[in-house]
Amino acid sequence: MDMISKNGCLIVSFDQDIDEASYGKVKEEIDNAYKTTNSNKLVFDFNKTKNISDNTLNLTLGRFKRVSESNGQMYITNAKGNTDKILNMHGVYNIVPNVKLNDLLK
Repeated sequence: MDMISKNGCLIVSFDQDIDEASYGKVKEEIDNAYKTTNSNKLVFDFNKTKNISDNTLNLTLGRFKRVSESNGQMYITNAKGNTDKILNMHGVYNIVPNVKLNDLLK
């Protein structure tokens, strides 16, 4: 997982699925980075993610709730293949918008 802050966006790039063992640590790292970078947008970039599990879905929806409570916005970008199919099938796109990253960074 990589995180960068750019133009008020904290962009979190996943290179693999989140498993139960890493879930708590990843959640804490994202929450801390979101607070310390003073970002108002959180973006999950799934460009390198080939598949996702319930842990990643829970992480996504949990961060959406936390970001929304602080009047921020959350987005998903670059989901492809199975990842896109799973996010769509579980209705995540009805809650967290799927956008092009370049559009957010303008």
